[in-house]
Amino acid sequence: MRVRKSMLTSLFLVAAAFGQATQPATLPATNPADAAAVKDALGQYNTAVANGDAEGIAKFIDATSDLQKKALTQMGKLTTLGHGLYETTLKQFGQAKLDADHVTKESFPGGFPQLPIEQIEVKTSGDAAVFTTEDGQPLPLTMTRKNGVWKFDGSMLQVNSEKDLSDRDPIITALTDEIGKTGADVTAGHFRSPDEVVVILQHRVSKVVRAESMRREAEEMPTTEPVQPPTMVPTPQVGPAAP
Repeated sequence: MRVRKSMLTSLFLVAAAFGQATQPATLPATNPADAAAVKDALGQYNTAVANGDAEGIAKFIDATSDLQKKALTQMGKLTTLGHGLYETTLKQFGQAKLDADHVTKESFPGGFPQLPIEQIEVKTSGDAAVFTTEDGQPLPLTMTRKNGVWKFDGSMLQVNSEKDLSDRDPIITALTDEIGKTGADVTAGHFRSPDEVVVILQHRVSKVVRAESMRREAEEMPTTEPVQPPTMVPTPQVGPAAP
C-alpha cells in the first residue's frame, strides 16, 4: 500500500480555514528584525501543530469573534485527535516500522497544516506581514502583530455565521468518531502495519466525506409533491334507447 502524505481530512478543513483568504497588496518595505520574528512565530505555530497542541496553535491565530473562537476550537480538536492517533500508531509499531512505511505525523488528519517555512518569504510593514513563495508568488496568508505577538488573521477561519459552524459539525463529529475507532483498532492489534492504518483511515474518512456530501446534496434538492397518475374512470355503457 502507498501512503499519501496529505490526508483528505486535512484538505477538507484546511481549504475551509486557509484556502480562500485574500492577501492585501504587497507591502513596500521589510524590517529584517520583524521578518525574523514572524519566522519565529511560524516555527512555534508549526511546533504546536506537530504536537497536537490546540492551545499552542490558538496563540498564533487572532480569533476575535465568538464564531471564530468556536471554529478555532473545532479545528484544534481535530488536530489534537490526529496527533493522538499518530502517537498510538507509533507506540504500537515503533519508529523503525513507521520510517520503513514512510508514515509521518503529516500522514494523519489534522485541522491545521504545518507550513513549509523554508519555502516562504516574509514581507513586513509596521505591524502587518504577508507571505510569498521564493519566486515572489503571493500566498493567501497574513499575520498581524498584536501585543508583541505575530498572529494569523482570524478571518482565515472562513466562518461568517452560525450556519457555517453547524454545517461543519456533522463532518467533524463523524471524523472524530472515525479517528477514535481507528485508534482503538490500532491498540487492539487489528492492523498489520503503519501503512495499513493510514490507508484504512483514508478509506473511512473518504466514506464520511462522501456520505456528508450526499446528505447535503439531498437537502438542497427541491422537494415537490409527487405527481399522481390520472385515474382511469370506466366509461358508462350506453344501452339502446327505451321504447
